[in-house]
Amino acid sequence: MHYRFRAIRYSISLFAFIFLFLPISIHWEAFRFFLQATRQWCLSVLSGNSLADASRESARFLANNPTRIPAFISVHRVTAASPTCTISAPTGGATVSGASTSVTANATGATSAGTPRSVQFYLDVDPVAAYADIINGATDTQGFPAPGFDENGLLPTAHRLGTLDTTSPYGITWDTLATANGSHTLSCVTKNRYGQMTLGSPVSITVSNDIVPPVRSNGSPSTNLPAGTTQATLSLITNENATCKYATSAGTAYASMPSTFTTTGGTSHNTVVTGLSNGNSYTYSIRCQDASSNPNTDDYSITFSILNPSGDGTPPSVPQNVSAAPVISSVALTWSASTDNVAVVGYKIFRDNIQVATSATTNYTDSNLNPGTTYSYKIAAYDAAANTSTFSTPINALTTTDTTPPSVPQSVTVAATSNTTTSLSWSASTDNIGVVGYKIFRDGTQIATIAGTSFSDANLAAVTTYAYQVSAYDAANLESAHSASVAVTTTATPAQVTATKKETKKITVVIKPNRVLKNSASVIARGGSLIQYGRRFSKNAWVRLYFQRANGNYYPPKLIKTNSKGNFSISYDRVNKPVGTYLWYAVEVKTGTKSHKKDYIVYDPKKEKKPTAPKSKSSSSTTKTTKSS
Repeated sequence: MHYRFRAIRYSISLFAFIFLFLPISIHWEAFRFFLQATRQWCLSVLSGNSLADASRESARFLANNPTRIPAFISVHRVTAASPTCTISAPTGGATVSGASTSVTANATGATSAGTPRSVQFYLDVDPVAAYADIINGATDTQGFPAPGFDENGLLPTAHRLGTLDTTSPYGITWDTLATANGSHTLSCVTKNRYGQMTLGSPVSITVSNDIVPPVRSNGSPSTNLPAGTTQATLSLITNENATCKYATSAGTAYASMPSTFTTTGGTSHNTVVTGLSNGNSYTYSIRCQDASSNPNTDDYSITFSILNPSGDGTPPSVPQNVSAAPVISSVALTWSASTDNVAVVGYKIFRDNIQVATSATTNYTDSNLNPGTTYSYKIAAYDAAANTSTFSTPINALTTTDTTPPSVPQSVTVAATSNTTTSLSWSASTDNIGVVGYKIFRDGTQIATIAGTSFSDANLAAVTTYAYQVSAYDAANLESAHSASVAVTTTATPAQVTATKKETKKITVVIKPNRVLKNSASVIARGGSLIQYGRRFSKNAWVRLYFQRANGNYYPPKLIKTNSKGNFSISYDRVNKPVGTYLWYAVEVKTGTKSHKKDYIVYDPKKEKKPTAPKSKSSSSTTKTTKSS
């Protein structure tokens, strides 16, 4: 009882000493820790422990919390009021943008030479929650700063703007481009040399950054200009106020473009170009920059031609059926031939609105491209008078990053064969990404494309040997080598089987030509119509047609595609060739197989009578007759 009385008396004396005789200000963390140690010492004494045991218990508490000792001994006399922090720029309600927005604050509170006052700026911090953090210390169950808060247990570190500023005037440079457009709040927190912290009142601001360059449209001239034109007005519109420049070469950066539009700065832009001459084509590459200094990084092309004074003002028809076959660094383009009142001379190929080539044929391969990139293509046809058609419908092509073709199909076997049909099967190929399908070849010519590993070929001739091969291809159009060839011989028809049983019967095998050309007429009057046909070609295959000129040479070939039966036709409404005999023939693009030549006569009905039709030089059916043994 005597010791308990002494403990109570000691505790009362200790608290009186703290609150009456030590006029100090203690940081809350230090004060709380100090009270915890003192409370533990008092409870130990009140429980009957000796003063020495209570002191040892308090010492163990201190030893188990070494990180608190500096705070425990950080005691200062009261020399100043709590610090304050006020955002001075930007002001409330302001709209900010760009990468260099200045954020400043005014701060008050005690400082000393060794421990200056500091300010930290924050973005989009909830002031109510932040103030509660200051009061409660934002600590975890062990008394340490909670996860996601700064080293003082104050505010979430993810919301900091810049670094801690310890030098007056207090401020940072804020890159608003990294912040979403819209409403935001700016806050500041100041801390004086005693460790006291205060959250200033937040300021509401709006971030508004324009990072999108102008959109260009309605470029003009979009058609060919008459012969004799020496100057033209280039014009276009943008979706926002902008300054536009142009160059005669593609790929020029906006800052390096030599010419600025005469009328610009708004949304309508025009300028006059001079020095134009007959028979020439012109392409101007245009880039614009808006008021927020966002320039275009791609070209907007205006292309037109000045016609020759030949009187031909009719452009060719628009190229149709443009297709693209991309691989890792190139794109193979094909399209249907255009027509013209005189003659189509060639085609202009545009990639991403920039002309990259011309072609005299209806195909072109664009090379040296980047893998894994999407390109947009369109085609325009032109004639000898520089008349240019409008563009074909744009088509996109994505180059692949795949460089590995599938493995070669193995174990190609014949499943069943009749007098008209044979069935094939093979082992599936493998690929680093995935096999898309298989191509079937009969006698070296592709006849089908399928997704599975079996195929049935019908409409075959009886008692005939065919050679089959299979290749695999993937989504990047990478194709394996052909499989080993497999020979298949069809069986005889029932009638042929019966005939073989009678020695006196003859077996007649009709050998038909593989490919046949035909004219709608063998003799054509000038100005008349002519249709030319092809049969028994590969199905859905590209075929080049060659036509003889009057001097014996051949025109550039026309490209035409066969239908699903392997047939095609091409018509001419007016035949205006000189009088004479002409030849034409066809070559399959895929196999290089050349057909026989077909001839026809052109005559002038005003000067001569219709001549006798020429004897056909096309191959005809032959009959081979043998006796059975």
